[in-house]
Amino acid sequence: MNIELLLKVKEQILKDPERYNQDIYGHGSCSSAHCIAGWAIVLGKKKWPDQIAHVWNLAHKVLSLRGRQDSKLFSVGGDWPKKFASAYLKAKTPKGRARVAARRIDHFIKTGGRE
Repeated sequence: MNIELLLKVKEQILKDPERYNQDIYGHGSCSSAHCIAGWAIVLGKKKWPDQIAHVWNLAHKVLSLRGRQDSKLFSVGGDWPKKFASAYLKAKTPKGRARVAARRIDHFIKTGGRE
């Protein structure tokens, strides 16, 4: 797991919460909003994939994830632990959602990507 890059993603999300949205991938431009996977690609200085379907795969690689860790990190509605998913969905502001994402990333690192 590329902890250094995950921490950069967390820092970016907290620094500019208006450009974080876990419901979209982004558009390959530093000026657009991104989810965790999208920010990993941008901050990892990788070329944005030609097809949106390849965003998870590239983010999986750049973050050095294994198995289903991508789903556990990228999918709020699926594999995020319930306490984080619920808090994200209840957050009313970009800043609130960014704080939840930061806690989610910290928890993911702390558990070695198990949850």
